[in-house]
Amino acid sequence: MVNENPAYTVFTFVSTHHALKAEQVLKQERLQGTIMPVPRELSSLCGLAIRVESSLREQVESVLRDKGVGIDEIVDLKPRVRKHRL
Repeated sequence: MVNENPAYTVFTFVSTHHALKAEQVLKQERLQGTIMPVPRELSSLCGLAIRVESSLREQVESVLRDKGVGIDEIVDLKPRVRKHRL
């Protein structure tokens, strides 16, 4: 069975403002990223995060830091396996 959902990296930020700035920076740099709620396994608080392919982790981190985006945490995650109910 081929894994259709490879591992991904989630960036969390010091504020919602920085998450939105990160989204804008990634668009300007033509880097693929998806804004999303912070996953519950990372925080019980609400907030925004950006999900990127793990292969882009270092490049995205470098660009965001160069542009002054306040990164809180960078975490590599694997997709959850959903069990089918019978």
